[in-house]
Amino acid sequence: AAKDAGFKVTVGDRFSHLISPNAGKGRAAKLLIDTYQAKYPNETITTIGLGNSPNDRDMLEVGDKPIVVPGKNGPHPGLIDRNWPIAPAPGSQGWAEAVQALCLTA
Repeated sequence: AAKDAGFKVTVGDRFSHLISPNAGKGRAAKLLIDTYQAKYPNETITTIGLGNSPNDRDMLEVGDKPIVVPGKNGPHPGLIDRNWPIAPAPGSQGWAEAVQALCLTA
């Protein structure tokens, strides 16, 4: 019904979202990356995408370094089929530890 009405549904961790078919986190991330690259054409831009649910999938696919942030019961089943790295802890702690580890290896 959403598609027939010109929308799409994305499934998040706790909520589903009814959005335009031209909207989404992947599209937004790509626009941001392209904008920075256009402003700094001689720089190498490396992006990190962190997500915890299927509505983050498109964003994770766009980034250079995708990382799945698990919930308290582990990573969301909708994100484990890509063999993306899993943050070492759930929630904000896992987010922070994953970013810190990437910064230390840069």
